[in-house]
Amino acid sequence: MTQDLTKPQGWTGEDRRGIDGITLKLMTEVRVAMEAHEKKEEATFKELKAEIKENREESDVRHAEVLNRFNHMQTSTMTLLQTNTNTTNEIHKMFLKSFPDGDMDAHRRAHESWIKKADAEKEFWMKLKQNTINWIVVAVLGWGGIALWAAFLQGPK
Repeated sequence: MTQDLTKPQGWTGEDRRGIDGITLKLMTEVRVAMEAHEKKEEATFKELKAEIKENREESDVRHAEVLNRFNHMQTSTMTLLQTNTNTTNEIHKMFLKSFPDGDMDAHRRAHESWIKKADAEKEFWMKLKQNTINWIVVAVLGWGGIALWAAFLQGPK
């Protein structure tokens, strides 16, 4: 009696475990396929685990580099801020020394006085130069006039 493998619903448990042992063969094939699949998956898992470990190590190295750069930037920034603060404090001290008794108006008035004095000196020297030039012109014209008068008095030559 040949069994119809296309219609398994008519089989009883005995039929499946029968003479040709289709179920056992099928179970063996499935077990072999599953074992091969498990070995393949285990190898894939090991590869992934190694790759993740490698990536993690690279990530840790990169993370350490970034932290070192950040710490360097932080130190550099703090140094710059401290230098800036020291410079600002020195400027502030010099600024305070610029004002007699802290009086900013007196400081301003002193500068205004110096500016007025410089303007007055400039005006003085400008007037002196102008007057000197005027007298030189008068002297040259006078000398020229005298020379012409003397020539006129001598008559034609």
